[in-house]
Amino acid sequence: ALAYRSYLLGLHYWNKRDDNTYADAITMFKKSAEADPHYAPAFVGLADTYLLMHGSQGHPASEDSLSLARTAVEKATEIDPSLGDAHATLAMIAGSYYFDWATAEREFQTAIRLSPNYLTGHHWYAEFLTMMGKFDQSETEFEVARNLDPASSIILTDLAQLYNFRKNYQRSIDMLDEVLKLDPSFHLAHDRKGYALMLIDRKSVV
Repeated sequence: ALAYRSYLLGLHYWNKRDDNTYADAITMFKKSAEADPHYAPAFVGLADTYLLMHGSQGHPASEDSLSLARTAVEKATEIDPSLGDAHATLAMIAGSYYFDWATAEREFQTAIRLSPNYLTGHHWYAEFLTMMGKFDQSETEFEVARNLDPASSIILTDLAQLYNFRKNYQRSIDMLDEVLKLDPSFHLAHDRKGYALMLIDRKSVV
């Protein structure tokens, strides 16, 4: 029970996407792993937090954080090779940090096959598809993620970014307003809204 409670608290801090709470997330995920060393999701949580910290504003990019992420996710797969969560993390490492698109695609597909209701798997796959320029497929994956958690601030914020790529800036702004209504303190939505407003102003000038 302690392992699961600590894991949920870790997710709470991780989902804030805030440099100031990543340390809290790591503390909770470590507490979860210490309470049950065979609880694989705790190690996935650690890996995912190290990934988000890597290169964030408050944590300059370093090989150390990637190494810590790889070590944690490898531990998770060692404990439970069938855990889709871990494969989503492996996909994120391959695609976003080593630009190995083929491995990333394969691992995302594996993650979704093994854990079809894993929110972050669909979310990160949607982001990957956006990066690959596959916007229609990306929007489909975002919709799956939204159905799993309609109130997720980070999913709605990243969906708004997809609308920016599609040059649908007003739809992006409307989506971000929805996020800020749910969570006025979600700083990433404020940043993305400022970016969308800049783009729509530039479009009107052109």
